[in-house]
Amino acid sequence: MEKFRIRNLLLPTDFSDSNVSAFKTAVAICKRQQANLTLLYVMDESLPVPEDILHRQFPTEPGNQKSIKNEINELAAKLSEQTGISVEGKLEKGAIGAKICRVAFEGKFDLIVVGTHGISGQ
Repeated sequence: MEKFRIRNLLLPTDFSDSNVSAFKTAVAICKRQQANLTLLYVMDESLPVPEDILHRQFPTEPGNQKSIKNEINELAAKLSEQTGISVEGKLEKGAIGAKICRVAFEGKFDLIVVGTHGISGQ
């Protein structure tokens, strides 16, 4: 019987402190499985973003997609350099849950790692 191998892992993030554990878990899995990691940030402009998250992570104008994309790409490059795994940043717009599912399906990801207690505070 062939072993299941994780080749592509999706990590949706809102850059909150609660994502630290998810980042560590995703990196550990990618190292063990020699998998690729994709960081996904979904912009849902209908949701309010707490000021502390917005300004800590994205000090430029809210809604500036180019700035957010740059931040994601810089984080991906830094994470790749520090861990030795292949990391890509991805920015999407839309309803968060639906967009994560669509990206996972279309990108043929083997696994999604998510944190808890992010922007919603739940």
